[in-house]
Amino acid sequence: MVRNSTCMMSLPSTPRTDNPLPTSWSSYTFPEISTGMPSYPSCPWSQDSQPQYWSKYQVWDWLQQMLDMHQIDAASIPFQNFDMDGRQLCSMTFHDFSRAAGSVGPILYQNLTDLKWN
Repeated sequence: MVRNSTCMMSLPSTPRTDNPLPTSWSSYTFPEISTGMPSYPSCPWSQDSQPQYWSKYQVWDWLQQMLDMHQIDAASIPFQNFDMDGRQLCSMTFHDFSRAAGSVGPILYQNLTDLKWN
């Protein structure tokens, strides 16, 4: 035995007015964007924080954001060489960075040095 049924969907005849999005984006005011270095508002580390207190995950986030900032392919750096916390990262020398990250090592070392002294 086969049962046929029809399903009808009814749509409201008037549009809903509780939509939180504006009807026109032309009236939206975007916040001012600084022309300095790019900012990463969702990052768990800030340039004001002291890198020696970073967790291992904050070190990886910093590393990823340095690669993004300098447009470097993430495959060119073995992340396992940076499986450390901020205290260990800050104890690395220029030579350690060069050995761990190759040609990107000097860039990372300079940025970390700037963060430590700011």
